Amino acid sequence: MPARVTEERLVLEAAAECFADRGFEETTIEDVADRAAVSRATVYRYVGNKQALVARVMIEEAANLIEVVGAALKGADTVDGLVRTGVASALRVINDRPLMARMAGPDLETNLPRFTTDSTGLVRLCVDGLWAVLEPMQGHLLPATGPVMGRIALEEVVRFVLCRVHTPTLDADNRDPEAAAERASLMLTPAILATFR
Repeated sequence: MPARVTEERLVLEAAAECFADRGFEETTIEDVADRAAVSRATVYRYVGNKQALVARVMIEEAANLIEVVGAALKGADTVDGLVRTGVASALRVINDRPLMARMAGPDLETNLPRFTTDSTGLVRLCVDGLWAVLEPMQGHLLPATGPVMGRIALEEVVRFVLCRVHTPTLDADNRDPEAAAERASLMLTPAILATFR
């Protein structure tokens, strides 16, 4: 592997670890450089400033989520199974990945815009990545309605997960994967099926 790729990977992994340990706000470029055992100049050269570093790490976290959820979706055999599996597996990833758990837990207040008003890029990334898994299911498991309606339905599921992450529910199970999957089945599956009629 070329030195550039190896050093860049070290920087991104170190940043994810630092952000998980200290949060986005408290982590400095120097913290990341120290953890990666590189100079601050090396961090800047590979990823730019702290804002760019946060963005790159978030894209990598989202890519991991998409990979895990996408693999889980391939095992579903009904639309309800897709909804349940997608919601439960997404929340498991969010709960299990140290950085995601921190973003959705102790640092939620400072990260709230990333899940709400500034979530367009994240939502688009998730929809694009997951649609690549779901699109081939059209005409078999999913009705063949074309990409527009399918992507709209998928966006609602993604937004449901984001809402579960940042908004407490009356039953206090907002981040419990099975409780969220059950609620998604009750609320989203009928709406999605009605959309495809």
